[in-house]
Amino acid sequence: INKTYKWGYFPEVKPYDIQVLLKKKEKKVVSIIWVGRLIKWKHPEAVIYVAKYLKENGYSFSIDVIGIGQLEKTIDTLIKEMELGLYVHMRGALPYEIVRKKMEEANIAIVSSDKNEGWGVIVNEFMNAGCAVVSSHLVGSAPFLIKNLDNGIIFESENWDELLLKVEILMKNEKLRKEIGRKAYYSMINTWNAKEAAKRLMTLINSLSKN
Repeated sequence: INKTYKWGYFPEVKPYDIQVLLKKKEKKVVSIIWVGRLIKWKHPEAVIYVAKYLKENGYSFSIDVIGIGQLEKTIDTLIKEMELGLYVHMRGALPYEIVRKKMEEANIAIVSSDKNEGWGVIVNEFMNAGCAVVSSHLVGSAPFLIKNLDNGIIFESENWDELLLKVEILMKNEKLRKEIGRKAYYSMINTWNAKEAAKRLMTLINSLSKN
């Protein structure tokens, strides 16, 4: 009563040994990842703001930017102008298997799109790979997949100061990063997957057929 079923994407959910997965992420330099087309409404410039702030504040980090698009040269120019080349790495278009491997190794994932994103299946994939996701609130999947500061973090879209604050919280607290990544993984394995969605749909159909 007074509830509805919500439509959503259910990409492949890969099972991992969570301890092995989290072990991959243990390193001195914090690994940050951004994946998507380098276009205006995905706001890839977010990584520049993050990198500049973290560099100025003395953090050890590395950012992989995976994807191509019309803003590729713009982002590349900003990296050179701000002398961020040691920190931000433009990886271009990569095969999915390699992208997935990068996700598995990453500590923090940034999803900076605005309302044009729709669902944003990349959030599912980052969470499945045990990343601590920091997502714009306007990404369609964010309010459904993420419980703020529990299995992910949400920031106000295009509020870059808030994004920096949220990323810094994770940079300072390795234990929190790992716990958020662990909970993100279990959210995908236990709830947000095709098998569970199909089971719940069958429950609904059976209930309706019996009035």
